[in-house]
Amino acid sequence: MTTQQHARGTAPGPATSRAEPRGIGFRDLADACLAQYTGRDKSLCARVGWWVERLGDTPVQDINDDLVFAALEAYASGEALRPAGKDVHGRLIMRGCGRPRSNASVNRMHAALGTLMRFA
Repeated sequence: MTTQQHARGTAPGPATSRAEPRGIGFRDLADACLAQYTGRDKSLCARVGWWVERLGDTPVQDINDDLVFAALEAYASGEALRPAGKDVHGRLIMRGCGRPRSNASVNRMHAALGTLMRFA
């Protein structure tokens, strides 16, 4: 193998099957982002968790505006929640308020996804 072959990537070698890499999954991206997050928004973790529930292991490059729009519409159609105490393990219990989520709540959820995508 010559230096020129090595530089061009045309050096002879064993034939291998090269599968197209799918890239990083959304769940892995969320974990990496939250591990480095040092901001003041204490509820970002919960919002990112909501996105992970929806998008799971979807490769980041496969996330498009239609997928995001559908998820945000589903979120907006849900009921607003309020804290209603804690369970025996100290976790917050959330109850419905009987009214739809506000536009500001939907915008905050959208901004949380934007934080993750900027991190990518």
